[in-house]
Amino acid sequence: MGTEPPSAAGSAPSALINADATAPFARAAGAAGGALQIGGGTEMEASLRGRSVVDRPLICGISVMFGDYEKTPKEPIEPLVPSFPLFLVTDQEHLLRANSNSSWTRIRLNSSLWEEDCTKPEFVGAKNNPCDQPFLFNLAKFYKMQFYRVPQIQEAGCNVVIWLDATLQIKKPSFMGRMADRAERGQNFVVYVQDGPRKGWQKGEVIGEVRRSKFGKYGGKQPGSFGPRQNVEEQYQRYLAEGFREKWFENATWFDEYKGVGNDSKYGLYITCMVLFDLRRTETKPFLDCWWKENILGSTQDQVGFPYCAFKLKTRIHALPDSEEPARWDPYDEQSDSNPYFRKLIKTWTVIIISISTHFVGVTRSFSHKILIHKDVSAMCDLLSSPIESSSLARMEMPGNV
Repeated sequence: MGTEPPSAAGSAPSALINADATAPFARAAGAAGGALQIGGGTEMEASLRGRSVVDRPLICGISVMFGDYEKTPKEPIEPLVPSFPLFLVTDQEHLLRANSNSSWTRIRLNSSLWEEDCTKPEFVGAKNNPCDQPFLFNLAKFYKMQFYRVPQIQEAGCNVVIWLDATLQIKKPSFMGRMADRAERGQNFVVYVQDGPRKGWQKGEVIGEVRRSKFGKYGGKQPGSFGPRQNVEEQYQRYLAEGFREKWFENATWFDEYKGVGNDSKYGLYITCMVLFDLRRTETKPFLDCWWKENILGSTQDQVGFPYCAFKLKTRIHALPDSEEPARWDPYDEQSDSNPYFRKLIKTWTVIIISISTHFVGVTRSFSHKILIHKDVSAMCDLLSSPIESSSLARMEMPGNV
């Protein structure tokens, strides 16, 4: 017999927040250049008409491009219909000079936004205090987990926000409208389950993500961009000590409704390159605050902190794929185009092994050397014409998420 989770912030879908907490809907239309017309004739717009200003989902997107993690903004393949604001936060001057045809409104990185966090007693001396550890990957997490504190998001009146990793490109012009429709129907924390090739991912267990995080950008080998080594294993052991257990939700009566399609074993581990958050719901900000806290105290591996916060706050994560979009999505399969909403642009590298033999004083010695070559021809030419330095190596790992 199923049991409900104990009462807690985020334990069940909440009523909408009071009117004073949400800015006027029309303000975001202005942020989008007035393109969003509620009186229009689309099905999405028709569903919004007649609702109070507070009840209407005003959906916005936010992404981050710091350093050279990605070179260019990923413009939607087709213009969004209806149009909704997309915000891009960057520290790169050339990206701040947006061309008039871009769908992205550019925002300059603003370090004053997290200054108050640096002096909070619980964060003083913490592993990833943003003032003590201002590496770019850490600062990007603020905008991913605390976007509701960003002035441009507030001024635009965004009450439903979608985080989009910088590697994602929106495919369908109806993407934002369809996500707004999900929020309209009460869906929150909408995210794909982790469905990559690793066996641990297929089990939906956080430990699988912990084990892979010993290496790459979390292993401290690229400190300039990704910071010092992140103690993800230590973070996970703390979670266990606090009572976290894998599959803590399986006996809850709500599980069948939220697990989606084909996710029975995968629910519990999510790929957070795209997440919908409804700020009108009382459970959303406590979750985001928990996630940010785990980034500061634990590690920048947010795909470990995310399921922990779901456990701690008994949050019902709406997993994709679901009955509306049942196609499974493996973000690490570049041949897969099953995702109806967006595609993840993967950095693909080919390993070339060069064998060299030398003959000296009657002794023949052979050795091999591995060279990583990017699939893209222009990048390949760049690498062939210059030594592979640390700046190049930073772009050679398997795709990761901000």
